[in-house]
Amino acid sequence: MDELGYFGGTSDVRTVPQGSLNNYYLFYRPVNGMMVRERSHAEVYVTFGAAKFWVHTEDEVAYYGGWSNVNVVPDTSTSTVSNTPECGTRLRERSSGQIYLIGVGGKFLIQNPDSYDWANHFVVPDGSLSSFPDASVHVCMT
Repeated sequence: MDELGYFGGTSDVRTVPQGSLNNYYLFYRPVNGMMVRERSHAEVYVTFGAAKFWVHTEDEVAYYGGWSNVNVVPDTSTSTVSNTPECGTRLRERSSGQIYLIGVGGKFLIQNPDSYDWANHFVVPDGSLSSFPDASVHVCMT
């Protein structure tokens, strides 16, 4: 089945004025905390900082709200979402108390978490940060 057919066919297509979708940021940047799965694939991802993170266990799917919160998207849609979060994104793995700031050179450990605003970061699945090297300084380039 083709993508258009799976999502309802041409009867569900609506013509809208040019430029009318410009205010829908979702089309350009993934929403933080949104879980997605491509139609023909089992892998589920959660998005934070404009990047996708693989949600590899049932327990973690439940942590992010359960299967009813998984959005099915057309095949190949997740290929356009980065594997690296935006510079300055603050992340911690679910079972860890260490918070990292993502930068150009990798992840920078926030050294004094006692003075940190704990509401100001995102929680990613365990193991998600292992692919980012440890950085001794935090650098963002614009």
